[in-house]
Amino acid sequence: MKIILVEPFAHKPGHFSVEAWQLSQALSGFGVNTILVSFDGFINIDAEEVNESSVRHYSFFPDAGFLFRIVVGTFYKILHLINYSRLTNRLIAEIETFSTLNLSRKISISEEAQIICCNNGELTAFLVFSIFCQNLKLMHTTRDYGRTLPANNFRRKYKRQLENFLCKRAVKNNKIIFSSNVKSSIDAYRVTGFPQDLELLLPGVIITPEEKLGKSEARKHLRLPRDEIILLVFGVGHGGKDFDIIFRAINNDNRNYYVLFAGKTPPSSLNDPRKLSKEYNCEDKVIIVDHFIPDSEVPYYFYSVDAVLLSFKKQFTGTSGVLLQGLGYDLPIISSDTEWIGEQVKNNNLGITFTPEEPESLRGALDEFFDLRDDRESELRENVKKFSQNLSWNNITGEYIHIFNKLLESKDNESAVSG
Repeated sequence: MKIILVEPFAHKPGHFSVEAWQLSQALSGFGVNTILVSFDGFINIDAEEVNESSVRHYSFFPDAGFLFRIVVGTFYKILHLINYSRLTNRLIAEIETFSTLNLSRKISISEEAQIICCNNGELTAFLVFSIFCQNLKLMHTTRDYGRTLPANNFRRKYKRQLENFLCKRAVKNNKIIFSSNVKSSIDAYRVTGFPQDLELLLPGVIITPEEKLGKSEARKHLRLPRDEIILLVFGVGHGGKDFDIIFRAINNDNRNYYVLFAGKTPPSSLNDPRKLSKEYNCEDKVIIVDHFIPDSEVPYYFYSVDAVLLSFKKQFTGTSGVLLQGLGYDLPIISSDTEWIGEQVKNNNLGITFTPEEPESLRGALDEFFDLRDDRESELRENVKKFSQNLSWNNITGEYIHIFNKLLESKDNESAVSG
């Protein structure tokens, strides 16, 4: 089996290149001949590790054709000069996805690859690419929970109609399996006209940090209070999150603890912790690190805290990378009870949940956490370890190989491998 794994996005905070690289290595370890194609290479991957790997790597810059690079590059730079907005960012991501897939198609011909797997690429760009192709076997994975939201505005309604129109044409000439790690997204695909051959993936991999740090060492490095309880709110404050409820819950709470906000949030965001801390007069209860946290610093934040605090809006149906990160550090979770996240925390006894958008419920969850006895906290941490073992690269790679075999089973079963 020979596959092309596409990592379609450019370097930016939260870039998936580390995940894509690790998936390519895991597939190779299972005997899958894997070629990795990216938009502009990798970040946070050791160059020596790349050189020694059996996985070959191509990048749109510089491996695409000269003229195509010039056209895409010029348009790409123009978009970057425009003030950033959600629409501009989405259009940039569409260009990145289409360009990387176009290169992957050329490589698949020369390399005689059997499958192209687009990892978290923009769906519209993937479908446009597909309708110009013939007889390809394609897999598309997504973390996008947007299809589960109601089509209550013109843009969202038009986009879904366009995607359904493109999908019907794309699957006429190609064999495509769509997958997601969010069940509600799979359900939304089914009811909006997509093929019924859909696959639900595990939510992601939990990676245990290689280096162990003590809490006191981590706090000293970050210059955090030495003895108080600290709850971590980590990552970008995107629109699905709800920071307002946190400040409403901790307002006038006289207990001696801190909420640590770590990650860059745009000033225009409703989740700007600086504005919210002033609005609710909570500046003495929060610690704000308002910049993107580089990978080298991430372990210090998780090792320094006592629990991870996740707050999302009611309509949020996605997964959470921060949840998986927190579990990798054996931390208990305090989370809003929103579909997949709430189900995992409750069903696996990973922490405490609260009703989203209700500050009184969050206040009650904080009361429960602060009242935990040592044996109960130890039980939570043990449950976290057990759950983490199920989300390993071995299990996730097996799911990808299962889908690859389904794509191949129509003609070339002899190429399939088991996983």
